[in-house]
Formats: sequence, C-alpha cells, structure tokens
Amino acid sequence: MRAVPSPMTSRVQSGKAAKGTCEACGKARSKGRLYVHHMDLDPMNNSPLNFMTLCGSCHRRCHSRNFTANGTQRVNCVHCARPSIKRGLCYTHLTRSAKYGDALTTKVRVSSGWVLIRETGGS
Repeated sequence: MRAVPSPMTSRVQSGKAAKGTCEACGKARSKGRLYVHHMDLDPMNNSPLNFMTLCGSCHRRCHSRNFTANGTQRVNCVHCARPSIKRGLCYTHLTRSAKYGDALTTKVRVSSGWVLIRETGGS
C-alpha cells in the first residue's frame, strides 16, 4: 500500500535523500541535525534535483526574508545600502519605523524645538 502524497509523507520521503554534510557550510551530521530544503519551496516536489541538505542555521537563512535565496548573503535595506536586520530594513530605518511609524522620518532640531521631517534620499 502506497501513502497518499501529503506534506508530512513528503517530508519523510525527502528526509531519505539527506546527505551527510550541509551543502552550504559543510557542517557534518555528527555536529547536529541536518534538514532537506526544497529549493523551489514546494514540499510536494520530491525530485532529487529539488533537494539541498542544510544544517539548521543555513536552512533558517534560506527561509528568511533578510537573506538571498542561497542563504549566504544578507539583502540590503530597501532605503540604503546597509545590510538589513528585519523586514528588509537596516538598524537605523527599523528604529525610525518603530519610533515614528515611518522608516524615512527623522527628528531635526530647529530654533523653537524638534520637528519630524521625512527624508527624500538614503541616510
């Protein structure tokens, strides 16, 4: 009797294809658990060409919006050239977004006090 294809049975099938080391960083299975990553992000596509064996850190990077698809390089901030930390924003723009509700808003001192202004370019 053959199992009905589902995300759970697919995970079991793909787990059988795991190699002995992480294909991104080279970490051995003896150093921790290895995961099978579906490169097209479709858990039902169990073609061996779609599999990549990764350690936990590299696998998280592959699914993070802050890293590129290969999981090795951070994506730059959407507003400047610095590396993103969260939600595609660098530390400066993430902080401004949390404080002022807009990543491009900054506080400037004028003679009568402080004023919030919106940037037009990168910081």
